[in-house]
Amino acid sequence: CCLARIIMSSDSEHLVDTSFYDNLTLGLIKILEKTPGIQDVELEQRPPCERALLAGWEQRNGCVLPDDLRQFYTSVDGFKLIWNYNYAGEILPVGNMVINSLSGLKKINCLKCQLDPDTPTFQELDNFVKQNSNTKLASTNNNYGPKTKFFELDACQNAGKVCLVYTERQKEELFKLEESSIWFLDRSYCWHFLAENFAKYFRMMLVHLGLPQWQFLFTAMGPTPWAEQMIVLIAPHLLTDNKIPVTSTELDEVINRIDPNIFKPKSKSLKSKKTIRDNEKHAK
Repeated sequence: CCLARIIMSSDSEHLVDTSFYDNLTLGLIKILEKTPGIQDVELEQRPPCERALLAGWEQRNGCVLPDDLRQFYTSVDGFKLIWNYNYAGEILPVGNMVINSLSGLKKINCLKCQLDPDTPTFQELDNFVKQNSNTKLASTNNNYGPKTKFFELDACQNAGKVCLVYTERQKEELFKLEESSIWFLDRSYCWHFLAENFAKYFRMMLVHLGLPQWQFLFTAMGPTPWAEQMIVLIAPHLLTDNKIPVTSTELDEVINRIDPNIFKPKSKSLKSKKTIRDNEKHAK
């Protein structure tokens, strides 16, 4: 397979060291390159976020970023890794791993403004679920209320939305930091719990190789037949009789745990890299 193509951001003055991505993806790029049928692996290299922008985001949205997500954005402003698959001679765009940039981490106030006037809001959906016992919301420990905040991490190629969700605090918890977790909103407007924090979600994304609709493996409906076929062809070990829990031993065997400390690289400017190369040439 061809080597991964590195796509430079337009703001290429201060990109993180390339080795950062090797650590961040835990060697996934090399695994993809060696997997039969996978080709055209592309990684978009981005600069880190300025701390002033992070502070501005928190001030505008009235909430504090989780430590692991803050460390991530301090290191790199979003993430995008894509790859194609050669299926019977046809090149298909299959792999898609995305974490929105800080500017793309936008608050979702309601679905009405995004779809049509008749679409219910998050609160209306939650009230409907509570009033109808036959309707299942994938977790029973959600605490959605008027003050619950939703931020889009990934649009999932219009198959749903992966969101950072800040649950509403109770009166006795007013002096505690807001709790956040990662949830998946499908197109039928049902919520499905994915991970208790961003670091675990990022690890899940790597484990599932960015395969189409991998988030649906954690829902009752599951992925579409086409997406399931891609999983069978490329990573059949991801399909089991039961949905894979986040803390599954099998999941840990596929790839190591992500240490939030790897979200702390040393940024280097391209100019300094060029200077080092020039000095090495003169030394020779």
